[in-house]
Amino acid sequence: MNIKRLKILTVIFLAAANICFAVMLAVNFRNKNYYDFDTIENIYKVMESSGIDVAHGILERRQPSFYVYTGVRSIASCEDILLLYGEPNNISSSGEDVSVISRQGRFDFYRDGSFSYHASGYDAFSELEDEYVEVSAKWKLKKKMKNAICDFLKIEELKKCESNRKSVVDVDVFIEGVYYESATQTYKVTAYQTFDGDNISEDGMEFLLRGEKIISAGGTYSFVYPTQRLPADCFDTMNIMIMEKTFFGENVPDGLTLSEITYFYNVYDSTDGNRYFIPMCCVFYNKNDVISIYNLVSGKRE
Repeated sequence: MNIKRLKILTVIFLAAANICFAVMLAVNFRNKNYYDFDTIENIYKVMESSGIDVAHGILERRQPSFYVYTGVRSIASCEDILLLYGEPNNISSSGEDVSVISRQGRFDFYRDGSFSYHASGYDAFSELEDEYVEVSAKWKLKKKMKNAICDFLKIEELKKCESNRKSVVDVDVFIEGVYYESATQTYKVTAYQTFDGDNISEDGMEFLLRGEKIISAGGTYSFVYPTQRLPADCFDTMNIMIMEKTFFGENVPDGLTLSEITYFYNVYDSTDGNRYFIPMCCVFYNKNDVISIYNLVSGKRE
């Protein structure tokens, strides 16, 4: 056998080995992150036998993986963060709640990870809930609103603070919806803080803007970022469905369909001095008054 033929056979062998290796990786990834067909069909049958239909697609999608994030609990101890929003002599605290007043307005930071803001001169403003029209489809406007909100929250500055220097997550803001009220030329924006793409809190945040000026804001946003990422053994979608079946028992409302399951993190302040971000899920049904929220670590129904 000449050298040229040997080289060709070696290349063919290595190519075949690489293909086999890639297939094995793909199969392993699939088995680890997706349910097999028989498991999916069995769960659908179990749920339907108890009177709960399940919208197809929920079990077929990739199953998410989560961490538990931890960090310093109290923003009151993070002067470098507070100074981003006001002068030292305008910072006051009551327990772990902190208020910061500047020429632009007043921030109130609360121990549960929520905040509120009111711009100076707009205290008497009242929004007209029934006059807002959704304009979320205008992507340039949506991007403009996001830039205004990120500047307002000082996201880039927060990343550079000493208190957040050891942060283990990529923090961003996801804009869910943009709405416009023409009488006062006011925009209402709903948004979420995200850690590595996952929403923080179920309810998120709401901002009112005149032009690009934020006149009112509030919701859940952790200005102190987590500094530890702990592996979490979480309940998966299949087990959540089984727990829902057990919860309803014989009292399943007629015509009930499990329509969607969404995931987010919830903020918990512990007596050990740390703040924990716990993975949660929200189970939606076709009936608006039926909803379930689960702690994915403990399996507790909230």
